[in-house]
Amino acid sequence: MAQCAAGRASRNDTSSTLNLVRRRPRFFRLTSPFTVADSGRVTFMNPYSWLVNRNAGHEDLESFAIYADGIALVYLYNLFCRTSIERYAFDYSSVAALVFDDARERDRSVFLIGGPDGIAREASAVILRRHPGLRIAGARSGFFRDTSDYDNAVEAASKAGVVVAGMGAPMQERFLADLWHRGWRGAGYTCGGFLEQIIGTEGDYFPPWSNRFHLRWVFRLYKEPRRLWKRYLIEYPKFLGLFILDWLRLRPGTH
Repeated sequence: MAQCAAGRASRNDTSSTLNLVRRRPRFFRLTSPFTVADSGRVTFMNPYSWLVNRNAGHEDLESFAIYADGIALVYLYNLFCRTSIERYAFDYSSVAALVFDDARERDRSVFLIGGPDGIAREASAVILRRHPGLRIAGARSGFFRDTSDYDNAVEAASKAGVVVAGMGAPMQERFLADLWHRGWRGAGYTCGGFLEQIIGTEGDYFPPWSNRFHLRWVFRLYKEPRRLWKRYLIEYPKFLGLFILDWLRLRPGTH
C-alpha cells in the first residue's frame, strides 16, 4: 500500500452532516492498488474534490480508503511523496464492474443515492442490465428536503450491504461517514457523477481515447463546458499551488 503521511484534522464532533465545517488543511493519504472493500468507506479524489475536502471534508476521511481519480494527483503524489500509486475511478472504465460483480457473487444488496429525482432509479436499470442478478435494495435522489429526509435516506441505505453515493464532495463522503457512525458496517463507495453519466450510455461514458491519453478532463469539459470551465481553468491551478504549499508546510513523509 503506497501512502503519503497526513496532517491531523481538528477533532470536532460532526454528527450533523447537513452543515459544512471548515477544518485545518490536511494532506490526504492515497492508497494503491484498488481492492474491493468487505467493510469500510472508499472515496476517489480528483484535484477538485481534494481541494474541497482539504478544508471542508469530514474528519472521518482519514479512516477512508482514498484513491486518486485524476492523473494530476497520481503524478504529484508519486513525485513529491515517492509513491507509485495508479489512477482509479468509480466508473466502468475502472472499478465499478469489480464492485458490482463482487456484490452479486456474494449476494450483497446495493443501495444507490445521488443526482436529482429519478436519476438513481434510471441508473439502477443500466446497472442491472450489465449485472443481471444483482440485488438493488433502493435508489433515491441525493437531494434532501430537510434533516428528516436525510435521516430517512441514511436509514434506508443502512439496510444494504453496499452503498454507492454520488452526491459530490464533500457531501458524499459525509453521507458514508454518517452511515458508519450509526453502526452500519457495509462497504461504501463514492462515485461522483457516475449515476448520471451512465444513463443513455449503458455505462460507457468516457471514450477510449480519453482514458488512453489521460484526457478525461478534456472530454468532460467538452460535454459540460458551463458547469466545468471554472473547475478546470481556475480551481485546478489553485489546487496545484495549494498542494505544493501544503506539502512544504506539512512535510508529509512516506511509509
